[in-house]
Amino acid sequence: MEHRNPVVYPTSSPSLGEEYELSPDESVSIAIIEVVSATEHCSPESLPPLYETLDPDALDNLIESWEKNTARQSGQVSFEYSNSLVTVDDHDSILVEARSESLDTV
Repeated sequence: MEHRNPVVYPTSSPSLGEEYELSPDESVSIAIIEVVSATEHCSPESLPPLYETLDPDALDNLIESWEKNTARQSGQVSFEYSNSLVTVDDHDSILVEARSESLDTV
């Protein structure tokens, strides 16, 4: 699989993080892996499989349904993946915040 380097934008949040804007027809699940690897300074292959955290197809389908539903006000989904907190919103934006410890222990 060919990996591209995502364009990441520093966030205004006080935590260490990256924000990424999805392009049309881009898989959100693949973009998450790329942005998390950039945030955590590691290769995408060294991350745990995303499917161990959530169903990537279900996430892609959810985001796709958001794009098609103009009656919806707003939405976002957040979850912990690897050592990061990932938030995907209805504006095709992915925010990845690096965590120094698991959210389960906080």
